[in-house]
Amino acid sequence: MLRADGTIRCTACQLCAAVCPTQCIRVEADETAPPERVRRLGVFEIDLAKCSSCGACVTACPCDALRMDTGRLADAAVCRSELVYDLERLANNHPEGHSPLSRAL
Repeated sequence: MLRADGTIRCTACQLCAAVCPTQCIRVEADETAPPERVRRLGVFEIDLAKCSSCGACVTACPCDALRMDTGRLADAAVCRSELVYDLERLANNHPEGHSPLSRAL
């Protein structure tokens, strides 16, 4: 999810990955961000082939950065690797239907 200014809400706290029972989420902070700034997201991936859709990640997120009620379902895939959603693919799946990455990163 995005903030009102179009930036990504996730601060890379990794709580979603910690509570995930299937360990299908990978989060890494952007190590190049200046230390005086708020921590920024560098890598975010969800492997939908492993996801049980339990919603634990949504509940754990203190930033309201994750949603499961967008109405946008995962595409069908020929191989499992196509079900790994990275930050860019997730941004393109945003409920407003546009990619915020050009502004957010």
